[in-house]
Amino acid sequence: MPVPPNLDLEPIRQALLREAQGRANMQQIDRVLQDLLEREFGDVRVPTFVPIFLLRAARDSLRERP
Repeated sequence: MPVPPNLDLEPIRQALLREAQGRANMQQIDRVLQDLLEREFGDVRVPTFVPIFLLRAARDSLRERP
């Protein structure tokens, strides 16, 4: 799924990378973000709060990984 218009993933990616503190690399973070965008946010009509929900969901997903 393409990134919704006007959604800048870079701040989210950087925040997750900082928070991961070596437990996840950028490729893993990108996969989590892409998966969430497709599964959870693929059909959103109003993307205003997508960055907030995406960051929260990605944090949870990365915490659950071994």
